[in-house]
Amino acid sequence: MARIDKMLISPIGSAFSVAGRFLGANQQTQDALLGTVGALEQLAGATTGVYKQTLTARAPVASRLANKPRGLPDPFSPLSQPGGLSATEGWQVRRADGRLSEPTHPLAKHGSDVSDRYIRNRVILELHNTGRAGLRTAFNDRAQMEVAIAETLAARRQDINAWLGSSPRAGVPHAFEWNPGLGNLGRGFEIATPGGPIVPITRTMPNVNLILIPDGYGGYLVHSAHPKP
Repeated sequence: MARIDKMLISPIGSAFSVAGRFLGANQQTQDALLGTVGALEQLAGATTGVYKQTLTARAPVASRLANKPRGLPDPFSPLSQPGGLSATEGWQVRRADGRLSEPTHPLAKHGSDVSDRYIRNRVILELHNTGRAGLRTAFNDRAQMEVAIAETLAARRQDINAWLGSSPRAGVPHAFEWNPGLGNLGRGFEIATPGGPIVPITRTMPNVNLILIPDGYGGYLVHSAHPKP
């Protein structure tokens, strides 16, 4: 399984630490208090700071999702990582220049809950208004998204290990593409030529474009992932 090490103290963790010292708790008790911080942060959505995930050879974790997968007969679905994508959504990595990377956002920008209007607005703001061609997409189904990313990580593991072994700079993204063989994965809008019209993507999107960022300690975070033709 992946090992997650907290590199910076979050507001919740800091509060626990101060409370422990104020009450005269010994170091062992303080450590026990801080051990509960991760769970509280996941519930509160307050996880911040810089984190480390060490890549290990692991099998996808089977877990029942809150919403039954659409189009999959089995209500159990492999997750892309322990805890699924939400476990590291919004995390940041400190770069060599001291700045924090853009927060990880596979769900916020490309998840199944993203509306078509949101995707089209991204095309307007990021492509049309800047005179560029391109596309913006999102996954159709959360369960299928987890499966597709899990398959991509497994299929490209040798390449990922080689990339990590090259000591990439912390916070600098790198893309890995794969077709997990699940058929059409998403929906979206595109501009074929600069200045052209914004149109729905009608082509099948069977491929996953997986963006990882190195944490500077030999590990990585899933920075983003989206379907593409």
